[in-house]
Amino acid sequence: MEFELEYKDNTLNVVAEVAVYRDEGTYDTPPYTEHEVLNLEVSMYDHEGSLVYLPTELLAKELRDEIDNTINDRVE
Repeated sequence: MEFELEYKDNTLNVVAEVAVYRDEGTYDTPPYTEHEVLNLEVSMYDHEGSLVYLPTELLAKELRDEIDNTINDRVE
């Protein structure tokens, strides 16, 4: 899954490898979907036009939450 995200006047490119598990359910259990992010890359272009990859472990919690919410919305 790929998408762009605006964050503090920057356009970030997000590439996420997501495993999706779906269960159709049975007569007594509802269907459900679970997913797991296997790989995540976040990059942006710096002021010189060079592509820079951002370490995901150093992303601000606010940004990580926004990425997670976008992935959750797209999986459902």
